[in-house]
Amino acid sequence: MTSENTFNNIKQWILELNKNTDENIIKILVGNKLDLEKQRKIPYSSAIEFAEKNNMKYIETSNKNHINIDKVFLILVDLIISRIDDYLSTQDNISNIKQIELFSSMDQTEQKSRCCL
Repeated sequence: MTSENTFNNIKQWILELNKNTDENIIKILVGNKLDLEKQRKIPYSSAIEFAEKNNMKYIETSNKNHINIDKVFLILVDLIISRIDDYLSTQDNISNIKQIELFSSMDQTEQKSRCCL
């Protein structure tokens, strides 16, 4: 939010991300340093417009003042769950559904002992 150079570099970072990962990867644009509002260089409207054009959510945070840090992760989890729900509703893939049901039906001890599912 306080650096035009950083904001302008986002386009290149997105190109690199799309080149090296699945194009449909979930992306969130995070404007940090909300605590430095007086030094803002990037208007909120520009950031939100950029995020929307690039199919991203936008949120402003302050790591220093602990503003919206947890909300970034909550948004990410919501997007992941939504993507999974969309996938399951459009696929006729019983094995994936059974894996999810199997994992969710395990008791807490079994879940803690499993890694990387």
